[in-house]
Amino acid sequence: MNALALALVLAALPARPALPPAIRAFLAHPQATFHRQRVPRGFRMIVLSNLAQGCAETKNAGCLDRLVAIALSPGVRPWKGAAPVKLGRDNLLYTHLLFVLAEHERVAKDRLHAALIDRLANHLATAILRDPRRNAPSYASSSQRWPADVSAMLAALALVDRIRGTHLHDAPAREWFDWLDHHATDRATGLPYSEVTGSTATSRLPRGCALSWSVRYLASFDLPAARDLWRRYRARYRVDFGPFAGLREWPPGVDRRGDADSGPILMGVGSAATAFGIGAARAVGDLTTAGELARTEDGGAGLAHLARGSLARAADGIVAQSVLFAVEHTPVPR
Repeated sequence: MNALALALVLAALPARPALPPAIRAFLAHPQATFHRQRVPRGFRMIVLSNLAQGCAETKNAGCLDRLVAIALSPGVRPWKGAAPVKLGRDNLLYTHLLFVLAEHERVAKDRLHAALIDRLANHLATAILRDPRRNAPSYASSSQRWPADVSAMLAALALVDRIRGTHLHDAPAREWFDWLDHHATDRATGLPYSEVTGSTATSRLPRGCALSWSVRYLASFDLPAARDLWRRYRARYRVDFGPFAGLREWPPGVDRRGDADSGPILMGVGSAATAFGIGAARAVGDLTTAGELARTEDGGAGLAHLARGSLARAADGIVAQSVLFAVEHTPVPR
């Protein structure tokens, strides 16, 4: 891509302030925002993780200071009491707390939480390696296993490795890729199943929200694998509507209703798949597709509202705002 084309693509991405008003308001009154918007406890740490990614990319240490304080506060931290006595199976919450703490250490050069970072990272690496499917559980309350969540776990470990010069994510990533390739990949498309225990009617269906999420995180520790997954995914799930583009939630030929993961679905296009897809496209350097998806997200048509409503009914809700803030600040490989 030449310099002029790159400039045109970047210009197509929506221009937003470093900290939009809704995010500034949230940082001032986080618990009240969570309560008023009825943000489930399981989503709260993910909100903070998304915001931490954006604040880290903009080198906003003050924002990261505040996010750490919120993440370790009652009602958000994934344990009872001020410090964890024992870590359990709520690995997705540990993952996103690890992102918040590690991004803070990376930008602020503050090792105040170094011991907790090490404890969380070692716990996650061990949880992946000890699981027979190499897919650690996301929540203590569920026996299901989602590869997209493990991609985030591995990305958090890789972030710690980059900060510390360690190799904690290497063995879990290698064994996870190998298990998926042999046991949980759709042979016709080369796309991973959305869930690997086979316990639901949709377990073996590669889902757009999971694929967009996975590409975004994979790119941070295995860019060639992320680009290969993105190429396969985009070829089958992309839908064009004139100047707009979207990504399907379900495979072509499969039409199902949306759920809490997909957000609303319109004409097969998933809101979460499309919104996360902006970050996925940026993460693998596909700025053309990122710009096309961003026009869908930022335009005035029904599809735009659909994408902006990712994981929340209201586009101005903190869940949706955190997703958009993260994907718009996803670093582009050089």
